[in-house]
Amino acid sequence: MSSWGFKSSAGFFTEVQRYKVAAVVFGLICLLQLTLIIFLALSASHHKTQNEKEKSELKTINFDLQVSNKNLTEEKEQLRRNLSDFVSQRNLLIVERDGLKKTNFDFQSSLNNLTAERERLIRNISGTEANNKQLTEQRDELKKELENLSK
Repeated sequence: MSSWGFKSSAGFFTEVQRYKVAAVVFGLICLLQLTLIIFLALSASHHKTQNEKEKSELKTINFDLQVSNKNLTEEKEQLRRNLSDFVSQRNLLIVERDGLKKTNFDFQSSLNNLTAERERLIRNISGTEANNKQLTEQRDELKKELENLSK
């Protein structure tokens, strides 16, 4: 019996054979570990490259977003200024409109007054013409009477 509890008879490993098997198994384990290390290193390298690529893309996107944000902020400020200008113009137009309404009202009042005065003058002229006609008739009658008397 050997020190490991195996018999050195046929069918069992001898001590030297056990060391050889252990060395082969150890070598295979080392080879497997080396393969795993290489795979992990390549995978990590690939992931690092992928991460660097994504980081670069994100930096580009971030820069583009900052530029877009700056442009939108400038546009927003311009729109605010335009809105303020439009509000000022609107207020001026409202004041002008109200002035024009007052002027229109004044003109309408003047027109109404002038129309009433014209109608009064027309009536006055009609009355004066009628009076003038009467006076002319009276004058003519008086002339006839005077002629009759002078005869």
